[in-house]
Amino acid sequence: MRVQRGGLDVTLNIERATGRPHSTTYIDRGPGGVIGEFTIVYGDFRAVDGFTLPFKETGSFNAAAEAALSRSLDAITVNTPLDVTLFTPMAAKR
Repeated sequence: MRVQRGGLDVTLNIERATGRPHSTTYIDRGPGGVIGEFTIVYGDFRAVDGFTLPFKETGSFNAAAEAALSRSLDAITVNTPLDVTLFTPMAAKR
């Protein structure tokens, strides 16, 4: 699925067999200001509160591994209550 809006141009690649997202690709400036293709590949899918979510993301720039875009998660929570002070303007938090 390709999404284009203004300067945004992102392709979400879906696995046909599972319907899960496989990867996301987009063109942008990479290390050193070079324009190229970023790819984020999703993996280690686990069930969380009725959703199947990726716990691993592996990133690359122009097909070369990019550690800054890669991560593994230990846990994901859904609908976790938020502290209401997160939405209080800074001036009012004195």
